[in-house]
Amino acid sequence: MAARRLLVAVAITLTAAVSYAQAGFAGRWTNEPASPGDPVIVLQLVVKGSGVTGSVTIGESPAQAISDGKVDANRVSFKTTTMLNGKEADILWEGEVRDNKLTLIRTFGASGRKLAPIVTQRSK
Repeated sequence: MAARRLLVAVAITLTAAVSYAQAGFAGRWTNEPASPGDPVIVLQLVVKGSGVTGSVTIGESPAQAISDGKVDANRVSFKTTTMLNGKEADILWEGEVRDNKLTLIRTFGASGRKLAPIVTQRSK
């Protein structure tokens, strides 16, 4: 009987933790540009279950739709498509929430080139 109560308590705790982590990604996130002239990056994330949708806006560029978005505990990944040298290029975004900050690394599809991490925080 005690083992059953313990199992139920653990299941509830894990469910609550996963739900909190997933909901923790939802909303608007922005970065503080590292230096003058660097663009402001705005993420608008919508979480449903373990899926993520929304958009990414970089500077004055039009918003890019998020596709293939996934949440797993405190990690998130998704793709956007942008124009690069006149061709469409997929960008994989992978990140982790820690201390109320979402740190993301972008990887360019075919080349596999990674860009410096972007640190964002929730904005209103």
